[in-house]
Amino acid sequence: ATPTEAPVAPQGHEESPHLFSMRSTSPWFIEFAGTFCIGLVFSMASGFSHPLATGAIYMAVTYMGAHISGAHFNPAITCALTAAGDLRPLDASAYVCSQCAGAFLAAGLASLLTGVSVPTAPATFGNEAALTAALVFGCLGIGDWVARGLVTARESPALVGSWICALSIAFTQRLGAGLNPAISFGMRAAAAAAGAPGGRLLLAGASSFVLAPLLGGLGGAGLLAAWLG
Repeated sequence: ATPTEAPVAPQGHEESPHLFSMRSTSPWFIEFAGTFCIGLVFSMASGFSHPLATGAIYMAVTYMGAHISGAHFNPAITCALTAAGDLRPLDASAYVCSQCAGAFLAAGLASLLTGVSVPTAPATFGNEAALTAALVFGCLGIGDWVARGLVTARESPALVGSWICALSIAFTQRLGAGLNPAISFGMRAAAAAAGAPGGRLLLAGASSFVLAPLLGGLGGAGLLAAWLG
């Protein structure tokens, strides 16, 4: 990428042209705020509007934050980029903590606004891993297109949002997959803290909604690396 057009999310946090000047903002805060917005929409949207709203909010926060933090908003993407050497482990830890905090507070606010809801049972390990692999493969692939000049930095957020929306319509709603460990953990932790039926049992099955998407993200990044040679 040239100095005037750096790769856009999900990438490491590099400079790129942007309509708004936010360069002094901490990338950790961007990850917190972006995941908060995603978690709030994810918790409150319902029915057919859910995938559309989810895709739209991913597009919006990616556009606003890609040039600062890389716009991960998902520990699966953060871990995949860390394993590839694009992010330092210390920064990755701060990113994941920021993402989980944003998701937890968003779910808590949604509970105050709409009442406490009990999250659905997590998807199977295989479904979570496979669908998260597809998510990461697509998102990092879009970042590669930007790096090679096939799409512009300003076009990529719409592609990211469209890819997430398509996955949600085709698979995630039907299979109950979350594809984002921060959002899945935040919703369950907030429900348990608010006294939802099941209490701490809501956090059971962490291997499916935390470990599976993390492994899936690594797999998706590995597949992309093999595809690109």
